[in-house]
Amino acid sequence: MDGIDQEESAGHSAFEDVQKEESRMYDLILGPRDNYEAVMIKKINKVYPPYMGNPAKIAVRTLTMGVPHGCCFGMLGPNGAGKTTTINMLVGFTEPTSGTAEIEGFDIRYDMDRIYSLMGVCPQVQFVYNAAREFRQQYQQYLA
Repeated sequence: MDGIDQEESAGHSAFEDVQKEESRMYDLILGPRDNYEAVMIKKINKVYPPYMGNPAKIAVRTLTMGVPHGCCFGMLGPNGAGKTTTINMLVGFTEPTSGTAEIEGFDIRYDMDRIYSLMGVCPQVQFVYNAAREFRQQYQQYLA
């Protein structure tokens, strides 16, 4: 991943666990690519521009983190914390304003065609569950 400046990011967050994760990620990024994790997020940001008189909206602010191979990963946080926006950037639904991420070594800025073959996302929409339930009910009626 390009543009790495460990000094620049060190101590960016007031939270100790976030600082530890940032430091761990920079150690991985500066090391051999063989040590890269399945997901490597480096200083990713998303800012939505001003709209209809409202100011710009910072949806994700300088997120740096990794997800090791073989992990089941979830994001927890309050409404507006940037969880959905982060996932949307990782799966190519929206582009980051700055920063980048790699999925299995493929950069989300350039390699989305390859990333699409590796991962997907189930949107947080109730209709998916309802459609599956209706399909099951119809199939059970068909079998009866």
